[in-house]
Amino acid sequence: MLRKVAIAAALGMSGMFGAAQSTIAAPIIGFTGPFAPAAWSATFTGTPAGGGGASTVQSATTLTINGGDSAGGCTTHPCLVNIVTNVGNFELISFHWAYHTNDLDGPEFDAFGYLVNNVFTQLSDPGGPLNQQGVLALKVPIGSVFGWRVDCDLGGIGNCIGGNAVATIDQFVAATPEPGSLALLGLGLAGFAALKRRREARPGV
Repeated sequence: MLRKVAIAAALGMSGMFGAAQSTIAAPIIGFTGPFAPAAWSATFTGTPAGGGGASTVQSATTLTINGGDSAGGCTTHPCLVNIVTNVGNFELISFHWAYHTNDLDGPEFDAFGYLVNNVFTQLSDPGGPLNQQGVLALKVPIGSVFGWRVDCDLGGIGNCIGGNAVATIDQFVAATPEPGSLALLGLGLAGFAALKRRREARPGV
């Protein structure tokens, strides 16, 4: 009897692995599928909007964010460019970014970074060169609103004058994590251990 139960448990484990593997979504490469350009929403805050002259340009491979700049500067704060989307079940995000600022004062007053549920993390180095780049991979909660921001206002001290910043994102990949194979195996082994304890407690079975 125990042998039959053990075989059933093993088959059940196999089914668990098969079911888990079948639910893995294929990674999304580039701004395609659920991350196609139409799925992203751009907002331009402040006066003038986004700091003046701000824009986003997106294709299936590249997103370019042009930060704001105007002769009169930002008069209603904050002057930001945000572009975001809901990641759905895709928790793993990676991308390459390149940043350039035309600001006469360098990158200090033109910040670029990413957003997760409206929490901003700066990627550009305020004390770094005019041209910067990097590659980032991160895990975000399911259903997060994720995207990027160019901030020419920087808390009201940048004022969006002296030249704008431009950020380009490419090599975008969104994926779901593989199932916890070790965790599933642990559940199966725990089941076998429980059967063994039951047999030891009831020698007649």
